[in-house]
Amino acid sequence: MGSTAATRVHVHRILSILNKENCTVMLTSEILEGSRSLSRDTISEFFVDGIILLDLDTTMDRRKLTVRKMTATKHTLKPQDIVITEEGIKFL
Repeated sequence: MGSTAATRVHVHRILSILNKENCTVMLTSEILEGSRSLSRDTISEFFVDGIILLDLDTTMDRRKLTVRKMTATKHTLKPQDIVITEEGIKFL
């Protein structure tokens, strides 16, 4: 089993265990620049209820937040401009 396949098996196992425990978990994952995947392991996005992307628009010198997936919730797919302050994330 290759390292990518092994990673997917481990991610699936961890997410299955957390789901059985009926707990709320916030996972973070980085994605490679220019990647079309929603996680580095390319599988966790299929097991989670929500995906929030944080991105940087260098042409506009702005940070962006996009809700790509949020189960049972209406939301816009349009990226929202944000700033990160000492008080937290603020929408512009």
